[in-house]
Amino acid sequence: MTYGSAGLPTIAGTLRAFLHTPTSANLAAAVTNETGSGALVFGTTPTLTTPVINTVASVGGAWTAAATWTLPAHTLGGTVSGGGNQLNNVIIGTVTPLAGAFTTLTATSNIAVGSGIASSVSFNVAKTITGATTSVGVYQAGTVQSDVTAAAYSFRSEIYTQATAFTLAAYTHYAAKGGTIGAGSAVTTQAGFHVISDLTGATNNYGFRGSIPAAAGRYNCYMDGTAPNYFAGDMQFDKTVTAAGTTTPQTINKNAGAVNFAAADASKVVTNSLVTANSIIVATVATNDLTMKSVQVVAAAGSFTLYANAAATAETRVNFLVIN
Repeated sequence: MTYGSAGLPTIAGTLRAFLHTPTSANLAAAVTNETGSGALVFGTTPTLTTPVINTVASVGGAWTAAATWTLPAHTLGGTVSGGGNQLNNVIIGTVTPLAGAFTTLTATSNIAVGSGIASSVSFNVAKTITGATTSVGVYQAGTVQSDVTAAAYSFRSEIYTQATAFTLAAYTHYAAKGGTIGAGSAVTTQAGFHVISDLTGATNNYGFRGSIPAAAGRYNCYMDGTAPNYFAGDMQFDKTVTAAGTTTPQTINKNAGAVNFAAADASKVVTNSLVTANSIIVATVATNDLTMKSVQVVAAAGSFTLYANAAATAETRVNFLVIN
């Protein structure tokens, strides 16, 4: 098409070039307030190269695992919001996301807050703890709802291993490791695990609870450090106290208990599966008998024998404590 001065004298040359050859480049030359460069973009499967978004951006649609959302390296300068709950392979620096869940942050699902992602750490929180005189690294304060009636866990760790032949030397569910006290700073008291004094609102309150049943190599509390162990409160041991009037030999498979000597008894055998020949057994006479004032204890595998200094004048109680 050709144009003469008498035909359309007001149309600029760049616009006439676009009308003659309607390309993206000719359109960009014909307008004066465009931004960016390259080809025109339409609504279906466009390709954007290194865009810079500096205002609030909203991406519609369902962010699901089945949907395809390919986001290469972008600069997100504003508030990022999404209509769903999944962002794959996206690094968010100083931007605070709105409501929604981030299910995958790297191809291997590794997550880091305040530091770089390490391939050997699934979730790494290394942000500086600051903001107030009392500050917290990780704080979980969820409210248990009325439908949760059996049990609620703030943190729960379970161990699983791959179904193949290998040996893991040690698995620690929770570990407290000493960090570096910086030069010039001081920490007055450091606790590996601290139960706050107000943990008293339930019917039964346990600072630490171990429910591991007895078997070889099992301990509900295993303290192999050489530092002293300090207990300020009462120490209670499971025990069986034989009822008064029962003077027969007893089986008490506990670390503490009591048995009764009948009048004229000079010894008593107690069967106890916890006892070995190397057990230390402390026994005391708990009745003010006229003749029986003390006992000696001889341990054997699975039992021990109490020997009185003299035969009892009347029924006499003896308490014992087994230490292994």
